[in-house]
Amino acid sequence: MHCTTSNRSLFQLGAAVAFAACTLVAAKAASNPVITTIPVGTFAGGIVAASKSHLVYVAQPNEDQIGVINAKTNELSSAIIVAAGEPIGLAISPDGTNLYATIQTAGLHGLLEEISAKTGEVLLSLPTGSTPQLPAVSPDESVICVPNLGDGTVSVFSPDFEGPVTINGDPVQAVFLSDSLVVVTNETTIINEIDTSSGTVPKTFNVATPVFGEVLTKNRKTLYAAGQNAVYAVDLATGTPTTIPVSAPANATLGVPTLSANGEFLYVPVLESNMTVGLSVVIVIDTKTNATVGSPIPVGEAPIQIALVGLVGYVSNEISGTVTVIRTK
Repeated sequence: MHCTTSNRSLFQLGAAVAFAACTLVAAKAASNPVITTIPVGTFAGGIVAASKSHLVYVAQPNEDQIGVINAKTNELSSAIIVAAGEPIGLAISPDGTNLYATIQTAGLHGLLEEISAKTGEVLLSLPTGSTPQLPAVSPDESVICVPNLGDGTVSVFSPDFEGPVTINGDPVQAVFLSDSLVVVTNETTIINEIDTSSGTVPKTFNVATPVFGEVLTKNRKTLYAAGQNAVYAVDLATGTPTTIPVSAPANATLGVPTLSANGEFLYVPVLESNMTVGLSVVIVIDTKTNATVGSPIPVGEAPIQIALVGLVGYVSNEISGTVTVIRTK
């Protein structure tokens, strides 16, 4: 999260990245896909959903807690207190029972906590590198990976290997390709694949602009990676990226993309060029044609991540400290 004043940033873009001003106009009310906006605190962090229980969890770093949104009422219904520090990124177990939260502490290093989604009890606490970001848990829940933006490492916790893996750049997000292979974005043009059984980097994928967020298709054949003014559809078999241009402010940074429930549409948050004024948007890409469709969806300032509950998306807006609820296809 680049825009806060502390070092908790999800998107530390660096001084070299400049943004151009942009004004985006909302669609008419009759066709407006925005359902409501939910205030969640001073800043909003990572967001995940447990579809079966109709609950959405959003990190609230300034409040040292994880907000719980009831997706049936679209209200902030409760909170899980995080005593260890500021929660930044979240992951959730496939069955929705456990949360995995990265925490910025007062010390030099961060923490990863496994938390019961039902009771809020801390089940496990593990040390990570500096400024941990968006974590990932393997499909079989045997491996957890934490990108550490502050020291250029990825903390790997697996039965076969445990320790930091150093990669180039500033690691932001991890996504599992299988139970043992994970890909990590690092704010450079290189996406690193890590073998969590050995802590090695057997493969890298190259794209044209620095990448910050990514999402894997359900068939696990394509990785959508969001860069600057473009989304890259990376064929994992060949490593070949297809560039999908995004009409946005010059050098605009895209947040973490999310696939619709049927996989036919990609929802991509666009961080506005001047992230302290006005609204940012979410754009929609047709995965069959690799073209943007419809009008940009207006959301809060600095949208960073989207969680889905059925056909409803929950957009975490960092600067606004809100979650925008939108209809998806």
